[in-house]
Amino acid sequence: MDFLMNLGEGSQFAVQLAIVLICLFYGAKKGGIALGMLGGVGLIVLVFGFGIEPGKPAIDVMLTILAVVVTSATLQASGGLDVMLQIAEKMLRRNPKYVSILAPFVTCFLTILCGTGHVVYTMLPIIYDIAIKNDIRPERPMAASSIASQMGIIASPVSVAVVTLTTFLVNAKTPLAGFDGYLDLLKITVPSTLCGVLAIGIFSWFRGKDLDKDPEFQEKLKDPEFKKYVYGDSTSLLDKKLPQSSWNAMWIFFGAILVVALLGYFKDLRPAFEKSAPAQVVEIVSADKAVKTFNVKDGKIVEKKRLSLPKKITNVIKCKNPRCITSIEQELKHIFILTDEENQVYRCKYCEEKYTR
Repeated sequence: MDFLMNLGEGSQFAVQLAIVLICLFYGAKKGGIALGMLGGVGLIVLVFGFGIEPGKPAIDVMLTILAVVVTSATLQASGGLDVMLQIAEKMLRRNPKYVSILAPFVTCFLTILCGTGHVVYTMLPIIYDIAIKNDIRPERPMAASSIASQMGIIASPVSVAVVTLTTFLVNAKTPLAGFDGYLDLLKITVPSTLCGVLAIGIFSWFRGKDLDKDPEFQEKLKDPEFKKYVYGDSTSLLDKKLPQSSWNAMWIFFGAILVVALLGYFKDLRPAFEKSAPAQVVEIVSADKAVKTFNVKDGKIVEKKRLSLPKKITNVIKCKNPRCITSIEQELKHIFILTDEENQVYRCKYCEEKYTR
């Protein structure tokens, strides 16, 4: 595959990008284990075809993702998620006429608190029931709520996306100036997400015709079975009595989020671990001569050394005296003896020719 290496830099990038996208899209289309297998095929092509060095596994990111997934699963298993959904339904049913605006914000906030957009699945039947019972086109709040629930992921302090992006930015070789943690990221993502959700709600408010002005819908309502299907049984969580343990689980979850936020904002609350660095050699030079060396580690002197010149050096320098025996007999070794250490003076062993630094 030498022809791939001989391509221009721009051409190599285009081919590499195409390989990655093809593997991702085709793997996603097939689903299951095919995505992992095609990812491996793409990796082989990039490594052996383009000579790209594989990176190290992002263990920190993997552990962070695992922690977030376990936290969300614990909230659902303990019943805390049911409490949050019940509160959200109460808010929507108190203001049914504004469900197209409120529903996206409700699902967005649920995602922000839970760290996953899958909470919208439980809310969609409730949103549909509120909208259809108030003659509001259901696609307005439902479509906006689905999008808003996914937008809330980037604004959630406990979502995989936020913690992964924060880990990459903090551990980057060239960190961003002023970026000190995930709270700095949330200062940007939370306001922008809320503005985007508001824009979606306003757009959905005018989406499609009102049900009472939709001739196709009104024509279908003449069918009793269709009308019963549309206005049939109500879906609600309000009639479900939740135990006190579910409420406790929700408050514990909120408390954990608050603790994480405080630890992320205040550096003094986090434990600091000293990183051991290799010792650095520092020389003290006097009159162009290095007289002492220090081994400095972690800001402390761990070893002192005084430099001394060797008493005899062999075959390092050559005697320039043309009458020296070493100039005649080439096989002799060039030996110099230290005669004045203070002034760094050496003399040839054979002719006593003087040499200084």
